Amino acid sequence: MITREFLAGFNFRVMTRHDLMGFSGCESPVPLIADNDQYVVIIDGSVCEVYGEDAGNGPIATCADIVALPYSSNPNPYQR
Repeated sequence: MITREFLAGFNFRVMTRHDLMGFSGCESPVPLIADNDQYVVIIDGSVCEVYGEDAGNGPIATCADIVALPYSSNPNPYQR
């Protein structure tokens, strides 16, 4: 589920203190957060977690190293 294309569809921002209260396990000095109608995505260093509507149940998808995600076969993944 977590792909470069999936992540490119979000506008990430630096987590605020308020955000960090809900995700206290973040270890990166600059964790990022983004959301849309379906998901909340946290990037903590190179670790990525995707949460669904019920974030209390934990992430629905994780990626231990987003740097290792393969690139799309599309030479310009931002071109649709």
